[in-house]
Amino acid sequence: MCQWCDKYAEGYSRWYFNPANYARKLYKIRKDEGPDLEPNPIVAGGMSLVKQDFIEALDRKDHEAIAKHRHDIEQLAWRVHFGQVVTLEDTLKVIDFIYPIALMTCACRRSMLGLPDEENFTCMGMGPGMYKWERWPDTYRGGLQFLTPDEAKDAVTKMN
Repeated sequence: MCQWCDKYAEGYSRWYFNPANYARKLYKIRKDEGPDLEPNPIVAGGMSLVKQDFIEALDRKDHEAIAKHRHDIEQLAWRVHFGQVVTLEDTLKVIDFIYPIALMTCACRRSMLGLPDEENFTCMGMGPGMYKWERWPDTYRGGLQFLTPDEAKDAVTKMN
């Protein structure tokens, strides 16, 4: 079991099966975690962790600098729960109890591959935070496409 399941599963087999983890309380700092809880730098900054010097190190094939950047990014990312890859089967189960669900442009693909927004609706967001997308216009430049559960299941199955 991962550290997030230990902390947030609350009787469910995985943290992401606990409906409470998609509730409004996640958009506020939890009192029990105190003031040291950091905002999610990956989502809030639209890939703000990927710095120009990292991209230049990739271009130079500077393996030592690349490894250091990856280590630094990973250490920062572990301070917050920034997302997790789950199986298609588990994703389909989550879609059954989540609302709202929306497709959005992928900040990673935009920044790393230069994909235009109209070709880039490849990320899926879930929960009440999707209603607040207009607060982060740089992250959600292409807007959102709200989906029914059946449409969301079709989308993730195709993307799988």
